[in-house]
Amino acid sequence: MPSSYFQKMLLSCWVLSSMTSAFSPVNKSSSSSSISNKKRNKKKAFADLPPIKLDFSRSEAEEPIRINDPTVAAEMAKELLKAQRNSVNMLTMVKERIIERLSDSIVRAELDDQGFAIVDDLFLFGTANNKSILTELQEEGTRMLHEGGMEVDTTNLGTGEYIVPIVGGEKQYVTCPRMVEIVVSATKHVPEVFTCNNNEESVNKCLDLNPSACMATLRIFDRKALKASTALLMGKEDDNVLDIPLCTSPLKVIANNDDDQRKLSLYYYIVPDTWDKSCGGGLEFESGVANAKRDRCVVFYSDKTKCKTIAWKGSDDSTATMIGHSIELHLVNNKK
Repeated sequence: MPSSYFQKMLLSCWVLSSMTSAFSPVNKSSSSSSISNKKRNKKKAFADLPPIKLDFSRSEAEEPIRINDPTVAAEMAKELLKAQRNSVNMLTMVKERIIERLSDSIVRAELDDQGFAIVDDLFLFGTANNKSILTELQEEGTRMLHEGGMEVDTTNLGTGEYIVPIVGGEKQYVTCPRMVEIVVSATKHVPEVFTCNNNEESVNKCLDLNPSACMATLRIFDRKALKASTALLMGKEDDNVLDIPLCTSPLKVIANNDDDQRKLSLYYYIVPDTWDKSCGGGLEFESGVANAKRDRCVVFYSDKTKCKTIAWKGSDDSTATMIGHSIELHLVNNKK
């Protein structure tokens, strides 16, 4: 990964690009608290959203770095250009894969018929050779777990899960640039795929999504934390205590109130290729199950499709299967 200095330089360059102006994180917690305000003030939906751009600004207190040695300056320029090229390539690749895969007639038919669709090999589909991207995403997840400000998921205490909103910004982009770029590009281009046109056969295929705002979360599962919690609560680390029957909790729609603007959700799994069903993770729906799998994206309607998460377990077979990651992206209604 490029040094922090070059990442900061890249941020100042990238903010000038139109591609980076198409993402604004939506604060989920603000939805419920704004209900009473809406009743009093009749504020428009999205009135409290942050500006429609990522925060790539540099601190005013930072002094510019001057390089007197021409050789060193040339090497630094090469590194900067490489970082810029990697960023543009990632944004473009995500755009192409999103448009190609989500426009597929089979994927759209599954989404329309059963409320969800499984898109395997999102980035490795066809002749694409993007295995290095998947490795880089796993490395970013490891960095985020240790230095990315991850917090325990308080809604799933004792499960070894940590979460953090993907909001961009200088500090987060330096730590997980490829993940931020996935969110930026998907937020901008998924709405293009679902835009209404006269050829659509079903109203379910036609969505008016906001290309400038989203809710995005990085979720990281740590098996060590799960085993520690299990040992503390139950006095043993036996995997059998982690086997929770799928029928113990009800399926439900995640956007379950009128104030919740989420319309389409995409869960992208970042796990090793040795990750299998026994390792857990994924989603259960009324009409099927989508287990966590490397380079798998699960798409479903946020306000129509009932689902629930499948408990993460991981495996002691290798260090790779001790940790699993997922990017949970929710696209919202367009501004009214």
